[in-house]
Order: sequence, then structure tokens, then C-alpha cells
Amino acid sequence: MEIDIICPNPDCYLHELGFIKFDVKDGKPRLVNARFYSPFCTWNASRMGTKAMEKKLREHLIWLVEEGVDWKGVLGALKKYEEQKAEAERVRQEGQAKASAQAGGETRLGGRVLG
Repeated sequence: MEIDIICPNPDCYLHELGFIKFDVKDGKPRLVNARFYSPFCTWNASRMGTKAMEKKLREHLIWLVEEGVDWKGVLGALKKYEEQKAEAERVRQEGQAKASAQAGGETRLGGRVLG
């Protein structure tokens, strides 16, 4: 799964600054990868220098992963999504079973009974 890092400035032409990729294992998030995209890094390097940019953006990524993301909220939203997905699949299967029962168990193709 992935969380996009979006610039809070509505006038920012970059809009999406990077991402945080993670998996969920045993009900807990596990970081896979986190990074800023090169245009954002380049923009910052041109203003503060490469070394300062690397240090500052590394610190900012650590802060985002450890404190900035509401992991409980993310996990709650994922759980709700999975429940809704399972419910939609159950309803779809019930609809197929009902349609099949109404057709008398027959499968028709172009007016011909197949089963």
C-alpha cells in the first residue's frame, strides 16, 4: 500500500512530493520504502545545498513515518475498506445465485440452453 506525500500549499506546482510504501503484517504497518521525488529534492537542494537538503529531507521523512501519519486511522480505513469489499463480493455472489435460480439453473447463450 502507498500513502502519497502531498504539498500542503495549494499553489505548489509539484503537488505530490513523494510517497510512503508499507505493508500490514499481524495488524501492524511495516515500512517498505519512503522517499521524496527528485523534483522536490532538486528544488530544496537549489535553495539550501545538497548536504543540507539530504539531512533535512531525511529528518522530515522520519518524522512523517513516525509521527506525521495517523497509522491507527490508516489501519482503520483499510479494515473498513476490506470489510466493504468482502460485503460487495458477498452481495455479487448472492445476486448471481439468485439469477441462476430464477433461470432454473440453465445457462443461456444466444437463446440456446447450455446446461
